[in-house]
Amino acid sequence: KELLHNNNLFTIDEILFTIHKIFCYYDNTDDKMSRFLSIKKSLVSFSNLHLILAKYAKHEKSKFNKRISNYYYTIQNMNFCKRNPFFWIQFANSCIFARDFAVALKYVQNARNYAKDSLQNQYQIASTEINIYVTRAEDRISANPKFFIDDLIKATILAEQVETSYILSLFAKLASKTLLDKYN
Repeated sequence: KELLHNNNLFTIDEILFTIHKIFCYYDNTDDKMSRFLSIKKSLVSFSNLHLILAKYAKHEKSKFNKRISNYYYTIQNMNFCKRNPFFWIQFANSCIFARDFAVALKYVQNARNYAKDSLQNQYQIASTEINIYVTRAEDRISANPKFFIDDLIKATILAEQVETSYILSLFAKLASKTLLDKYN
């Protein structure tokens, strides 16, 4: 991660190509071995990719979003990803970052379909869906207060499924001075 994070050595395409090759190598390893599972999760994690590609996320957001989407599209049919709720949650998170909320909701539904009875997955899925509504509400606050309220209601209903502190942090984000000034 540290080597790839040094953006002076590699382009965004070289970094993602390297990550993809590493992922392909580990994709056929046994998931029961926690070491391999951890590596695969790291290579799929949106927050990890965002950290590695932080320079591009800040300065070349559209290029970053396109490349990340391409990476996820490329790996979505690999063994680890196909029916893995964690993968679909990460894909949804990349769509939230790109402000593509309709696609993010679709991927959250994919995660839900593959989650079965795992409580951890249900928490992550609900949290991601809440994040979609809260982030979309941020975008809608000045354009259409009715849609803003609708998204907050959807987030609140989902909040019953996850712990309160996470929800409070998301609502605190909405109540920040910048958003209140924008709304006023």
